[in-house]
Amino acid sequence: MFKFKTKNVVHTWIFLLRVLEIERPDVVSIHNLPGWSAAAWTTIAEKGIPSVQVLHDSYAICPKSTMYREGSGNCARQCISCRLLRLPHRRLSRRVSAVVRFSRYILYGYAGDHNNVAEGQGAER
Repeated sequence: MFKFKTKNVVHTWIFLLRVLEIERPDVVSIHNLPGWSAAAWTTIAEKGIPSVQVLHDSYAICPKSTMYREGSGNCARQCISCRLLRLPHRRLSRRVSAVVRFSRYILYGYAGDHNNVAEGQGAER
């Protein structure tokens, strides 16, 4: 499994670099990370391209994206196992230029210390 994941991340990184070189975007809007890697944030930043992470779910703070534990129900906050598994994401997320969220719950679990945060249309108030 580790070899597959490592190989997948390398192929994804190469693909992302090609797209950035071909498209030469002024800004990158990132919506979903599952299937990619949080390292995409760093790759984009190292190219000098600003990025906006749009949060739709809890993937950045919960590997399952659900904030739900079997037998316990919905998580009121990030559990210790998710906190440990997402430590790299927390560090890498600092490479994102801005964050847009559609839920205060998702935002403050994920980017409570991020400076550039915007509310999306229809965000909870």
